[in-house]
Amino acid sequence: MPYLFPKKRLVALIAAVLVALMAVVLAAGCGAKKEGETGKTDKNGERVMLTWPTSYFDNQRDGRSPYTGPNAVEVKWTYAAAAQTRYSWAVIGKDGSIISGFLGKIASINPDDGSLAWEFPVGNFEATTCAVAGGGTVYGSAGNTVYALSSKGKQKWTYDMGSEADEPTCGSDGTVYVGSTGGRLVALSDDGRLIWEYKAPGNIRSPSIDEDGNLYCGGSTLVMYALDEDGKEKWVFKPEGDLPLYEGLTAWQNTLAVPSIGDDGTIY
Repeated sequence: MPYLFPKKRLVALIAAVLVALMAVVLAAGCGAKKEGETGKTDKNGERVMLTWPTSYFDNQRDGRSPYTGPNAVEVKWTYAAAAQTRYSWAVIGKDGSIISGFLGKIASINPDDGSLAWEFPVGNFEATTCAVAGGGTVYGSAGNTVYALSSKGKQKWTYDMGSEADEPTCGSDGTVYVGSTGGRLVALSDDGRLIWEYKAPGNIRSPSIDEDGNLYCGGSTLVMYALDEDGKEKWVFKPEGDLPLYEGLTAWQNTLAVPSIGDDGTIY
C-alpha cells in the first residue's frame, strides 16, 4: 500500500521550499550588481562585459563589481615600472590585460605573470588612469594630449585639449568625454573628431554618466555641472557653507570630486 504524505507536512514542506527560493532570489539581487548590468552597449546594441574598464568600475562611478573578491590576500606578482605613478589607477582591458598610466608611458601588463605586454610613450608627462571602450580601444591622457590606442598599444589618434587633460570617460555609444584644467570639456567621436565642447570658468573634470546619458562633472571652485548628452547645461550646484580652499597643491585643487550615481539616479 503506498505511503500517504500527511497534508499538513506537505503544505509546510512546500512553504519551506518557497521561502528558500525567495531567499536565493533576493540574495542574487542585493549587494553587487548582476553581470549584465555592468556591461557596455556597443553600436549594434549588444552588451559587452568588461571586468573593470575605468576608475570606480563604471560610468556611474559606483565602485561596485559583480565579482566576488578573494577571501585572503596572496601576492601573485609585482610589476616594476621603473617610473613613478601618483594618481593613475589600474584598469582591466577587454583581453584581461592590466593597463595603467605611469610617468612617461602607458603600460599593459600580462595578468598571469606580471610581464610587460606593451608600453606606449607619452613624453615627460604622467599618464592618467585609462578607460577601455567596449571594442577594446584604450583611452588615456598625458599633459594636454588625449590618446586613443588599440588593444595592442598602437596609436589610433590624439587630441590636444590646450591644457592639462583629465582621464577620459567612454560613453556607451562610443563617445569619449574629457575635461581639463582650462575649463574645457569635450565630446569626441571614436575616431577623434570634436562633437561638441562646453566651457567652464575654472577646472572641469571628465564626467560620470547616468542611464539617460546625462553628464555630471566636478569643477572648481567646488562646483558640479550637469549637462545633457548634447553638452547643454542643465544646472550648476555648489555645496552650502564656508568650505576651505587651498593654495599650491595640484592643478586640480579645489575641484569638486567625481560624483557617484546611485541605482535610483541620486548623485553623491
